[in-house]
Amino acid sequence: MSSLSVGEMFLRLLMAFFAGFLVGWERESHGRPAGLRTNILACVAAALAMVVSEVLFAQSATATATGSWRPDPARLGAGILTGIGFWGAGTILRHANVIRGVTTAASLLVCDCAGADVRKWRI
Repeated sequence: MSSLSVGEMFLRLLMAFFAGFLVGWERESHGRPAGLRTNILACVAAALAMVVSEVLFAQSATATATGSWRPDPARLGAGILTGIGFWGAGTILRHANVIRGVTTAASLLVCDCAGADVRKWRI
C-alpha cells in the first residue's frame, strides 16, 4: 500500500471542506443550529483523521511486513463516528412533547460520514 502524496491529502481535505460547506450553508440559510462553521469543521476533522489513519496504516504496514502485528485502519474512523454520535446526541433536546435537534444531529453525522469516507475517494 503506497502512502498518499501531499497533493492528494490536500485535495481530499478540500473536497471534505466543500461537502461540509454545502450542508452547513443549507442549514445556515434556514437559521438552524450547527450551521456553516460547525459542519465544515466536523467534515474536515473527520477527513483529516482518516487521512492520518491511512498514512499511519501505510507506514506501519511496510514497517511490520514480516511481523505478526496487523494494524486496523478502521479503528480511528470508528472512534470519530462514536464521538460525533455523542456530540449529536447532546444537540437533541426534549421539552414537554417537543423534541428539537434531531436534524442538527443528523447533519453532523452526515458531515462526519462524508469526511470519514475520504479513504474511498480515489483521486
